[in-house]
Amino acid sequence: KGMIAEAPSSKPLQRWMYGSKGLQNKNMYEWSELQPYKKGDPATWDHQYIFEYCVCCTDNPNKTGDHTWIRLKTPEGDIYSVGLYRPSKRDWRDNYKFPLRLKKGYLMQPDVSEFWPTDIFKIPVAITKEHFLQMKKMLETDKRNDKLVFQLFHRNCTLYVAKIAAIAHIKLPTAKLAWHFLTPSLVEKKIEKIALYLPEIVVKIVRVVVGVFLNFFLLALGATIVDAAVFEKNNQQEPHIKNLSDFFDYRKTELNHPNILGKEIAAGIAKWRTSEIARLEKLKISGAFKENEEVDAEIKRVRFALPAAYYTL
Repeated sequence: KGMIAEAPSSKPLQRWMYGSKGLQNKNMYEWSELQPYKKGDPATWDHQYIFEYCVCCTDNPNKTGDHTWIRLKTPEGDIYSVGLYRPSKRDWRDNYKFPLRLKKGYLMQPDVSEFWPTDIFKIPVAITKEHFLQMKKMLETDKRNDKLVFQLFHRNCTLYVAKIAAIAHIKLPTAKLAWHFLTPSLVEKKIEKIALYLPEIVVKIVRVVVGVFLNFFLLALGATIVDAAVFEKNNQQEPHIKNLSDFFDYRKTELNHPNILGKEIAAGIAKWRTSEIARLEKLKISGAFKENEEVDAEIKRVRFALPAAYYTL
């Protein structure tokens, strides 16, 4: 395993200059207890506990800048915000110094993306009070233990949000093989269309060959390296590619990019909710239900629900 040392100045500092109580000179990385950063109108989320995926991204995936974080909302109107970051995220040099090495990860509260002048793509999902408390406890435990790591392919911000979402049995399909991001969309669609007519064994062979090529590219970008700070504090942590057999595992090139969640999944869920509500409204008008309260309750549920396939047992 290769290791490189981090400079002492790598400890992140991000000032929170404005919050619910006005100007605040606080470091958003320094906290022990999750606290609401602002109040909202709970009527807009039907006075429920809400887990909300939040994403800032562009139409095309970026190598840096796109981000996924968490909002938790309560029936009383409290809004919490937290997200996983890597050290030196704001330092452009970090994007070129073995960017795929395993680094220390840091939880920020509130997430700085809340204050950026960019669009935020949101997927609010109703959860139980028990799930909310478990999520809050896990976030605080992870912060207190200080053992989080960051790696673009298998420990990034989107995957950390997925880890917390799993507490409520939520699993969104955000993984795509890296070649999808490296290929122009028009070419990508043609490749996918051709693949439909090829024998399955041929598709598997091509997938492995492309995976080997990309894994060697990941090697050049530091995918076999663990930062000294991570190794010293968490010596059980392993790099993304740890042995020779990993080079032949095409799944190592799967990327859970914020763009997939913000542009594709969010749009798909919004479309599903709109369609389901329209269907229920038609049932209500047709008089198929004697008690319209049943339909109203289902419409209310769908507003903050997901397709059944996105829930796990």
